[in-house]
Formats: sequence, C-alpha cells, structure tokens
Amino acid sequence: MVGIIWMVIATAALLWPLLRTDYLDAQLPLVLRAIGLAGVLLGGIIAGRRARNRGWLHGALVGVLYAGVATLLGALLVSAPAAGAATVGWRFASAVLIGALGGTVGVNL
Repeated sequence: MVGIIWMVIATAALLWPLLRTDYLDAQLPLVLRAIGLAGVLLGGIIAGRRARNRGWLHGALVGVLYAGVATLLGALLVSAPAAGAATVGWRFASAVLIGALGGTVGVNL
C-alpha cells in the first residue's frame, strides 16, 4: 500500500513540470518506469521487513504482482500495439529483481 501511495505522489510531482514542456512524449515512459521500479523497491523493503525471513522471496512477489498488474492495465488501457514477449519479459525480470533486492534490504533493517 505504501508503494502504491509513493508511486501516485511521485508520478504527480515529477509529471507536473513535464506537462509544461515539449519533452513529455519523449520522457514519459522513462519517468513512469523509474517511478514504478522505485515503488517496487519500496514495496519490497516493506514486505521484507514485515516478513523477517525470506525477504528476497516476499520482495520478488511484490515485483511479480506489480509487473502483472502493470502489464494487464497497459494491455487494457493503451491503444498502442502490444509489447513484444521480450519487452514484457524484461519488465517482469527487472521488477522481480528490484523487488527481491528491496526484500533483502528490508529483512536486514
């Protein structure tokens, strides 16, 4: 829940200046991806801290959940052509690894 709140606040704060420039189209995917992965990291830290053991697993599950929901929402809401399997695979892999890293950090806090 904290990760989701973080993502909403950070998205609003970082997109506000971009709305006033011409760089929105070029920078939007990168900014949204960075915010999403920061939310996965924070969610992994919190999940690992609450789990007290196997934080990497709990953090990885946060990453899987995030990547699954983001992929599903992207497929349903965006009218652009669907992303290829390799792109979706890299997104899942990066979210799982970042979440596992956050879970590992969270266990050790």
